[in-house]
Amino acid sequence: MMVRLQLVAARIRSLTLAGAGGLRVELGGRDGFRGEAMAAIFSYVFVILVALVFWAVTKRHWGAFEARFPPISDAEFLARCSSGTSPEVALKVRKIVAEHLAVEYERIYPSSNFIEDLGAD
Repeated sequence: MMVRLQLVAARIRSLTLAGAGGLRVELGGRDGFRGEAMAAIFSYVFVILVALVFWAVTKRHWGAFEARFPPISDAEFLARCSSGTSPEVALKVRKIVAEHLAVEYERIYPSSNFIEDLGAD
């Protein structure tokens, strides 16, 4: 008695079971499984390389941002605000901007530009 199964999901083209304990497995095609495995490996390597490039660019940008905007205290922040600005409102806006743009609270300046300095695009 012989049973033949098509196992496409497992990348095995056919599996033959024979009654006398014989077993034969055929892999799909000439390159079949090997070619698909190599394509998957190259895809993973490509994703890792893109992530590394993104990390390097982000780190470079963040280093420039840290140099341009060293941390300042609330008192210094208020001293840099224009006259007539309510201290409570200014500090509340500073806190909201820091939370929503994921920027350190101490690095928010009254002169910070949302798009150019804080990356809110």
